[in-house]
Amino acid sequence: MKYKLHILTAMLAPAILIGACVLGVNTDTETEPTQGEAAAVSEAQGDETAAPAAKEDLEYEEIIQEDEGLYGEHGFTEQPGDYWIPIVLPDISEAEQKEKYCTMTTQESMDYFTEKVEEAVQLSDELEAYILDWHYNDADPLIPQGLLPPSIDNQKTHAWRLLRPEEINPEDQWYYIPARQEPAVDGFSTLYQFNAATHVTYLKSIFIAPFGSQLLVEGDFPYARFMDYQITEPFTPQFPVSSNAGVIEIPIVDVDIQPDAGHVNPFLVGADRNAQDRHYHLTFDLAYGNPVELNPVMQDNHFRAPGNTRVGGPFSSTGSRGDGTIVPSLLWLRYYAPDLGADGQVDPLAGVPLPKVILQLKTGETFWIQPTLPWQS
Repeated sequence: MKYKLHILTAMLAPAILIGACVLGVNTDTETEPTQGEAAAVSEAQGDETAAPAAKEDLEYEEIIQEDEGLYGEHGFTEQPGDYWIPIVLPDISEAEQKEKYCTMTTQESMDYFTEKVEEAVQLSDELEAYILDWHYNDADPLIPQGLLPPSIDNQKTHAWRLLRPEEINPEDQWYYIPARQEPAVDGFSTLYQFNAATHVTYLKSIFIAPFGSQLLVEGDFPYARFMDYQITEPFTPQFPVSSNAGVIEIPIVDVDIQPDAGHVNPFLVGADRNAQDRHYHLTFDLAYGNPVELNPVMQDNHFRAPGNTRVGGPFSSTGSRGDGTIVPSLLWLRYYAPDLGADGQVDPLAGVPLPKVILQLKTGETFWIQPTLPWQS
């Protein structure tokens, strides 16, 4: 599967921050890059010129021990960052970033963007070819070593395995920081994951897919005060993603989601908050392009738009901070202020099953690619 890409530059184009420095570039919103056409980008161009550590590590371990049945089950490690940040960036210093990226001319920066797009297209094409071989010819479901770059297949997310829809277990697709009942009142040294919002369950799912695929989500509206999804932006090297620093995410808010026919969205004004039939389906198109122009929701001052479809990315480019490596995408789900359970305690999953996530190729084949996460090794 091949795609078209056009990247435009202009003398007065807005500056795009890619980590250590600023490059002057601009993009249009075409969503279909090809290796051959991406190479034409540079022809028309002229040549111009850490968070503080916690005070007491022991308190983190004590929280884990107190809630061993809940926290331990979902893979929390002795090092919080090892659990919650799923990507591995190469070891490149800020000085090295500046030397490599901040001295680029406009032509060199455009050549760099072209190179990164070509790498993404090649990865997408090879991954799609293997998925089809697995789907129709019973190729090994374990993605072969070397097909995925080390920035995707590494100690945090490795042994990526293809699954058919009936094999998918949502318990394996999500990992999360669960909401807790007590407020954080004793200072930031006691905050689990340095997070003051102890009343929120943060869930996320890690995925990769070819360009043109869709991420399909099926779930039930939670018994909670608020929920929303956020997906990593469409792939574009001009707006890089590096860990949790400066990430553009595309949202869909609870009240804007259309429920399935015959079901209720309990977040709508006047709706039955305790309705039993509360099912929904969401679609995330996975594409290349400018995240704002591809998503009307990003053009609204309140980041609101109706409809159950958004446009995200099948993977991400890390820019200078990650030395241009490609990393997996993320789908976030947040439950704010979940209801109390029958035992009077906060139910972190808000009284509903975990949503099921499925990937679908442009040609209709459905699947999931499940990585082995650190606590599953």
